[in-house]
Amino acid sequence: MIKNISEVLAAIVVFALAGLGIWYVGSRLAFIFETSSKWWNLSLAILMVIGFTALGVESYSWTNNGFMHTVVIVGSVLVGFSIYLVGATIIVDLVRIIIKMPKMVFGCLVGVLSIGLTIYTLIADFSVKVTNVDIPIADSGLSGTKIILLSDTHWGHFRGKEFTKKIVNMINEQQPDIVLFTGDAFESWYNFNEETLEPFNTIEAPIYFVDGNHDEYVDSRKVKELLKTSGIIVLENEIVEDHGLTIVGLDYMNADAKAAEGMHAAKGKDTIQDIVPILMKDCSDSTVIVMHHAPTGAEYIEKMGADIYVAGHTHGGQLWPMTWYNDLVFDYNRGLKKSGNMWVYVTNGLGTFGPPMRLGTQCELTVITLTN
Repeated sequence: MIKNISEVLAAIVVFALAGLGIWYVGSRLAFIFETSSKWWNLSLAILMVIGFTALGVESYSWTNNGFMHTVVIVGSVLVGFSIYLVGATIIVDLVRIIIKMPKMVFGCLVGVLSIGLTIYTLIADFSVKVTNVDIPIADSGLSGTKIILLSDTHWGHFRGKEFTKKIVNMINEQQPDIVLFTGDAFESWYNFNEETLEPFNTIEAPIYFVDGNHDEYVDSRKVKELLKTSGIIVLENEIVEDHGLTIVGLDYMNADAKAAEGMHAAKGKDTIQDIVPILMKDCSDSTVIVMHHAPTGAEYIEKMGADIYVAGHTHGGQLWPMTWYNDLVFDYNRGLKKSGNMWVYVTNGLGTFGPPMRLGTQCELTVITLTN
């Protein structure tokens, strides 16, 4: 649902670029096959409508059936393929300026490049790497504490129990002291069941969860209830003490009142600026790690004396060239950075939204080791 002017503008830009891409690729296909571009443009437009429709409806419960499941999968892949088709056409067109080539060679190169990129990025999306990060802290007694950070699993049409088994096996191999899960557990009602989460019962370390925007799109309350059945501890603007750490779990919220007009704005009126001074007023004497889905409001959290801030949400940009865009719009897009005296770590996450593809980023499970 479009909630504010930023989302309206984003929708206009996306559809304008999609229209431009359809026109451009249609004209090149007409050139290759020496036909009218009208039918090419119409065919491409239909494929694009199917793709965007799939992205728009996947979080609804009525997609939880075989036919709509197939529509969502096909449509999501089509969106990704369309992106690479436009990109491949531009690249080969530029090469053709320098190197003359027959029309059919031009067409074959575009086809091979776009299909090849689609296959490569689909495979990359389901390859998970372990990222090891050392974070220095003042308390020598906590040195060696191992924390697993996972985020953005996006269980749904593309990920279910088998994916969970894979992730849980990776977690258990690390033998962590604590597991932190920073939201976007589910993106649809498909695979929304206890069976999907069952492997989590084998993890001995405590698991703490805070919700994300996609959990809200599905139903945040029901997501939390389901997670609790697997022993996952849900934090809702709450603080717990564990392994000598003070863990602050924040609900998905905006950084401040201004951010309420931004993309993915949270539904509630509470903001990080308002909540953390109240919630964290007595945390200054301990080592504090704050969990929030999106890497926003770091300045307010750092002001309250937090040592570490962990988040997800951005996917690192997921698909190049969106990686560049994310670096521009997010102060903390991926990896480890400093905000004043506080460390900020943003993970790429384990899943994806929209096209189940990654280019220029990797799905990751982060192992944070505290050092002195």
